[in-house]
Amino acid sequence: MNPSKDKIKGWLKREGHSREWLGNQCGGMSKNTVNNWLSTSINIPEGTLSLIARLMADDAERHKDKADPQHHLILTVPLDEFRTWEQAALLQGVTTTDYCVTAIREAYQQDMTLQSVATTHQHATAEKQA
Repeated sequence: MNPSKDKIKGWLKREGHSREWLGNQCGGMSKNTVNNWLSTSINIPEGTLSLIARLMADDAERHKDKADPQHHLILTVPLDEFRTWEQAALLQGVTTTDYCVTAIREAYQQDMTLQSVATTHQHATAEKQA
């Protein structure tokens, strides 16, 4: 469900995000465009509204994670790569955080499978040589 204009305004205020910041997050829109979205009867484009919902969900996820600070991972990646991840997460209907965690878990599972195959191969080779 997409957030209302009032919810978006409240979120911006709570998080300390400016309307200029939101415009940048929405593909480089101007502050005036964001002002028009939030302060007039102009509808926020559907795709942009979905992106804003994702940004709000990401912030909520960050706050949830603050309750358990032992399990944080900070990734530093180029902005264009991060934007690609955001779009992929949006297409899958998950937060960017969940998207990244899933990718890491899948890579870990693949690595563990490869290690298991290599270990099995090493044992089989050792047994043949013995």
